Amino acid sequence: MGLPIIVHAAFQGMRKAPMDWANPLSYDRVARDFRDLKLVLAHMGIPWHDEAMVMVRKHPNVYADVSICHLRPWWMYQALMAFHESDVMHKLLFGSDFPFGTLDATIDGMRNVNSIVEGTGMPRIPDEEIEGIINRDSLALLGID
Repeated sequence: MGLPIIVHAAFQGMRKAPMDWANPLSYDRVARDFRDLKLVLAHMGIPWHDEAMVMVRKHPNVYADVSICHLRPWWMYQALMAFHESDVMHKLLFGSDFPFGTLDATIDGMRNVNSIVEGTGMPRIPDEEIEGIINRDSLALLGID
């Protein structure tokens, strides 16, 4: 049908919820077997953001979103830095995870992500890349008219 699917490839805090498919690497075979399928890994795979970045970098058909990540600023910073350093920020989609996260809170969290490293020697995530995530046409990126 040409529609992307989004999967919860991230930490799950509810005790009874299974985590069998929580790690983004669980979707490697799916991405290889269904190369025309656009697969979105929710929440940048946090806390497995490195694995999510590897999947996004490896597979042309795999993307990730930033939804609800602002609730964990240190994890969000690390995840965004991993995507930035691997040159795949252009494959991150904006999302809020409403009703758990709101549009305004997500945008504020994204725009303030560098505050966590203020006054340190840690690198900053470029503002233009953050704005790119917030303002890009995610449907166009996924090839949806």
